[in-house]
Amino acid sequence: MRGAEKTEYFHICTDGRLLAWMFQDDKDFTAGINRIAICHIKTMAIVVCFVLMDNHVHFILYGEEQECILFRDKFIHRYGIWFSNAYPGRRCEMLDFDIKLIDGERYLLNSITYVLRNGIAAGYAYSADDYLW
Repeated sequence: MRGAEKTEYFHICTDGRLLAWMFQDDKDFTAGINRIAICHIKTMAIVVCFVLMDNHVHFILYGEEQECILFRDKFIHRYGIWFSNAYPGRRCEMLDFDIKLIDGERYLLNSITYVLRNGIAAGYAYSADDYLW
């Protein structure tokens, strides 16, 4: 149940220039998607769209600001635990997420388009529907 705080859209992302990689193969990407589902259940922030790239992620979330911040924090935490278990002995780099309030319909539509076109822009797919992650 929602409190008195206003529900809004937020763009949450990492800077791909700061990490060598986050996900190396289908197993890693699948683990990332599973973390998204768990974070949604734990926070009730609605995941409007997302993209997982090899070295960064984007989420468009809808919810109260604190729910969306909690989603981000839980994703960071759960990703770190997964990484430590999947790659013992390798150092997990700190994920630095940016969170931006999306204030307006045009900004929302541009943000969703940007997120969904990430795989195309990186050359992984010819259309957003063709990119699995």
